[in-house]
Amino acid sequence: MTDTAAFGIEPAPILVGIDESPAKTAALRWAADQARRQGSRLRIIHAWELAPGEAASLSYDEREQKRQAAVAACRTSIEQALREAAPDVSADIEILEGPPGPILVELARNASLLVLATHDHPGRRRLTADSVGHYCLSYAPCPVVTVPGKPPGVSSRSSPRPSSKRRPGDGDGNV
Repeated sequence: MTDTAAFGIEPAPILVGIDESPAKTAALRWAADQARRQGSRLRIIHAWELAPGEAASLSYDEREQKRQAAVAACRTSIEQALREAAPDVSADIEILEGPPGPILVELARNASLLVLATHDHPGRRRLTADSVGHYCLSYAPCPVVTVPGKPPGVSSRSSPRPSSKRRPGDGDGNV
């Protein structure tokens, strides 16, 4: 039992920022384990936005239909990933429209921890990828944990990396 629970105070929730990548299951699993340890509530956030050109070309009704379809598909995907990662954990799921980094940083003001999955960005893409994780690590008001989306030593082609070539610091650190 945590100190805050002993006084009848509910601990701040653990915020999990996820996208539609397969890495979300690893982040959900880690966050659920931590929520059990802390006695915290799990709050899952998915932020999305239409491409600028797409948003400008849609009517209000078309945009609303697209938003409703995206929210429904995303909710289904998150619920399935949560069942796989932590079937015994209930969570609050929020799907918000807007830039993911700023949304997660703002919501992290009321969280004990922000959990994100890391992505494998090979080569030059690592330098140019728009990194929500980097934004959150730079600006979040609470601790940020990044969880690898695949087991250590597995390359982006899913073939094991020889352990003798693995050096400290080989992880990409990008989200």
